[in-house]
Amino acid sequence: MSDKQDARLSRRSFLTGSALVAIGAAAGLAGCAPSGNSGSGSDSGSKAVSFDKEVDIIVVGSGTVAFAAGAAADFGAESVLILEKSENQFGGTSSFSGGGVGIPLTYVAEQQGIEDTEEAVLAYYKAASFGRADEAVVRSYIKNGNAFLEWSRDYFGFTWNLTTPAFQDYYEPCEGFLAYGRGNISVTEINGEPNTHAAGGTWNAIRAKLESSDKVELMMGTAATKLINDDTGRVIGVVANGPNGEMKIGAKKAVILGTGGFDHNDEMRKEYLPYPLFITNAVAGNTGDAQKMGLEIGAALAHMDRSWGLPCFIPTGDKYETLLAENRIVYDFIGNDWAMYRGKPGAIVVNKAGKRFGDEAQVYDVFNRDFGQFSSADATFPNIPAFFIADSSYASNYTFPGQKKGDPVPEWITQADTLEELADMLGIDPAGLLAEVAEFNANAKEGKDPHFGRGTKSIDINTSGLYAGSRTDIPNPCLSPLETGPFYGAVYVPGTCGTNGGLKTNENGNVVTFAGEPIPGLYAVGNCSSGVSGGAYCHGGMTLGSGGVMSYVAARHALGVA
Repeated sequence: MSDKQDARLSRRSFLTGSALVAIGAAAGLAGCAPSGNSGSGSDSGSKAVSFDKEVDIIVVGSGTVAFAAGAAADFGAESVLILEKSENQFGGTSSFSGGGVGIPLTYVAEQQGIEDTEEAVLAYYKAASFGRADEAVVRSYIKNGNAFLEWSRDYFGFTWNLTTPAFQDYYEPCEGFLAYGRGNISVTEINGEPNTHAAGGTWNAIRAKLESSDKVELMMGTAATKLINDDTGRVIGVVANGPNGEMKIGAKKAVILGTGGFDHNDEMRKEYLPYPLFITNAVAGNTGDAQKMGLEIGAALAHMDRSWGLPCFIPTGDKYETLLAENRIVYDFIGNDWAMYRGKPGAIVVNKAGKRFGDEAQVYDVFNRDFGQFSSADATFPNIPAFFIADSSYASNYTFPGQKKGDPVPEWITQADTLEELADMLGIDPAGLLAEVAEFNANAKEGKDPHFGRGTKSIDINTSGLYAGSRTDIPNPCLSPLETGPFYGAVYVPGTCGTNGGLKTNENGNVVTFAGEPIPGLYAVGNCSSGVSGGAYCHGGMTLGSGGVMSYVAARHALGVA
C-alpha cells in the first residue's frame, strides 16, 4: 500500500467505515463489519473464497502476540499459524526491549508482601489516563494478569521476579499510585537457567517452544495485507504476501493481530500524533498494517494520539530541522534516554529560551509529554527542540549516550568553556540560559527544585537517583549545580519506543466497530490495539504486560475458554 493510499486511510476513512457499519446495523447486521459489497475493499462471501491454506487461529506478528499463539495451542486449537513480516527478526520490537512486564496484583508482588487492591489499580489507571481508560478493559487486565503470569511460567518455563525499585508506577502523584509492586516484573530464569539476555532470551525461548509444537507453524517474511470477511461480516482469514507470492489463508476460529504501531508510517504519524516524534526504536516493519486492515472493514480506532514516550538525543548526524521539514523519523537505539541522562546530578534540559520546562528526573514517558506544551503567545511548541545541558562534574561522574567510561566525549556532543558560548553554539538564548542556571544552582545547592519538585518523588529517587548511583554526598540524589566548565550540550527531542494507538478492542481483545459492536473473529493486541490503559504508560513494562495479557485473553476467548 502506498503512502498516498495511507493518507486516505485517515479520519475521513474512519468515519466513512463507521457510517457503513451503522448502515449495516440498521439493516439487521448489528455487530457485523460491512462486507466487500460495501466498498470496503475486503473479500466477501465465505462460499466464494478459495483458501490456499486453512488453520484454526492466525496470529499476525511475533511480538507480544506470540503469547497468543502459545495460549491458542495450549487451550485447544489444533492448528495455529504465525505470520511474521520480517524475514529474520522474530519478536519484533519486544525482543529488543528491557523485557519486563507491568502487571498489577500478581503472585510475584504477593510473595514480596505488596499490599494492593483492584479498586486502587482502577483508580490509578483512570487518573493516569485522564479518564480515557475503559473500566471493563482495565478490570479484564487485572482479572487475567496474574493468570497470564502463572500460565506463561508453566508453559514457557519462565521464572518471574520483581528485581528493582526502578520503573514502577510512572504517574506520581496520581490517585491509586503505588511506589513498588506493579512494574518491571522480569523473566530471571528460563527452565531453571539464568536469563542473561533480557527480552532477547525471553523471545528466543518463546520461539523455541512454539516451533517445538506440532500445532504451531511459523512463516517468516510473510505479511498479512488484507482481512477476509464473510457475508455476515465475520473475519475468516487474511490475504498474505510471502516468499512464494500472494496467498489466501483461512481462519476457522479467529485472526489475532499484533503488528505493532505506526512509527515508520510518515503519513499516519502526521495524521494522528499531536506533535512530531523524531526518534523511535520500534522495528522498521511497524507501519500501521493492522490499523489499515481494520479500517478497511469498519473497525474503530482509539488513542491514536498516544505513544510510549521516550526523550532522545540525535546521535546519527541527522539535523533536527531536516527531520522536521521532511516529516521523517530516525530508527536509533544509542540516543534513547532510558538511562535517565537528563535526571542525573549536573544536568538539566532547557528550551530555546533557556528555560527548564519539567522534572528531568521523571521517567521517560512522563517527561516526553512536557515537549507537547503549546504556546498561545506565538503559536509554537516552545519545547521542541529542547537541549540537554551538563557541566564537567557530570562528565566526571557519568557517561553520555554511546560513550564508555574513560572514552572521549562523543563528537556529536557540543562542548564549550562557558555557558554563553555553549548557548550560542546550540541556538539557545544566552541571557535566558544564564538566568535559569543561576536560579537552578542556588536551589540545587540545598537539594531543592521549587518549580518542578525534582528528586522529591519516589519514582525520581528510585529511578534517576538509582541510575545516578544513589548518591549521599549531595543533598538530593537527583540534582546538583552546573558550575564548572567545560560545559556540554546536545539537541534533545521527543521520541518513542512505539506508538500505542490502534484498533479499538473490548475486554476480550475483540476488535469493535465505531458503535462498539464486536467484529466476530477479529482480535488485536499490543501496539496495534487501543491497549488497556487509555494510552497511558502506567508503569514500566506496560507495553509487554498489556500485549501479553491480552494475547492470553484473546486466544482463550476465540476458543470459547472461560
